[in-house]
Amino acid sequence: MLLAIPWDICHRICSWLPLGSVVSLRQTCSQINQSVSDDKQLWLNLIARYVLCHSINLHPLRTKLEDASAKHVESWLRCAIYSQRVFSSELKPNIFRVKLNLHVTWLKIIRIRWCLVASSSPNESRLTIWNLDGTPSISKEYFISGPVVDGLVDDDGSQIIAALTIGAT
Repeated sequence: MLLAIPWDICHRICSWLPLGSVVSLRQTCSQINQSVSDDKQLWLNLIARYVLCHSINLHPLRTKLEDASAKHVESWLRCAIYSQRVFSSELKPNIFRVKLNLHVTWLKIIRIRWCLVASSSPNESRLTIWNLDGTPSISKEYFISGPVVDGLVDDDGSQIIAALTIGAT
């Protein structure tokens, strides 16, 4: 029944629903999930409403709005809500200490769940992928000859691609 309604009508309905209801609606079928996921304007409306109602801030270093996709905008909202919950809670941060013989030269947190860490010496590097869900743990580890000096990450929602700059000694 809902699939028979034109998407512009569904968009207007979704724009007035609470965020939790939009998330629940996405779980009803793959076509609705895809339509909601691809609707940048819907996510902008939800951000505007949620930011006004709950006085939360979006991450200041986000992609420019005109360059952002619907998935980016959805991610901004998820991160803002998660950050607001963490900062308003009384929980103490988890501190996980690791003794390394190498120096951390690059670090990137992705989807609030993954942390990519490059630790390097002049001759070698180790790229460690940490799972931050619950107790931090190492998911994967890669060894690279030469020091990692910089990197970029591309997250398209289904996969994460990292490009590292390896310096010469």
